Amino acid sequence: MPEDRTAPISGIVDVVHDVGDLALSAGRTDLAARLAQTRNRLEDPAARVVVVGEFKQGKSKLINALVNAPACPVDDDVATSVPTIVSYAAEPSAWVIDRPESEDAEPRRREIPVAELADYVSERGNPGNERGILSAEVMLPREILRGGLTLVDSPGVGGLESSNSLATLAA
Repeated sequence: MPEDRTAPISGIVDVVHDVGDLALSAGRTDLAARLAQTRNRLEDPAARVVVVGEFKQGKSKLINALVNAPACPVDDDVATSVPTIVSYAAEPSAWVIDRPESEDAEPRRREIPVAELADYVSERGNPGNERGILSAEVMLPREILRGGLTLVDSPGVGGLESSNSLATLAA
């Protein structure tokens, strides 16, 4: 009989839920919200793979090769400046998540033309992330992604620019 691999995850989800309830009862709504996000991630059967490495080492090319499509901008002079999530959809589309305009505002998700993705996620199109993009999403009709695999192209780490390392850690 096959081993049930969902049982340990189920137990962890229950513990995270219970601790979230305790946090709420203690008035720690911030902690309860973070635990709710953790619980949602644990319950999600999708596999998220974040591709991390130093600048200009082929992270975008690797993702493009895996999905057999130009999902992430690649060029000798272009470096990824914004984490880019590549996932499945029946029709190709691209979205960006804008940084909130104020502390109490929510990030805004808006659709962009797929052909303009590089204008938002690369150093050439968005130097120093002057557009204030938190992340981008590219959705493609690719079999490798259909089962829930999500690939994340991250900005390079290990350089002098710490904001790229922080963006990668956030992804």
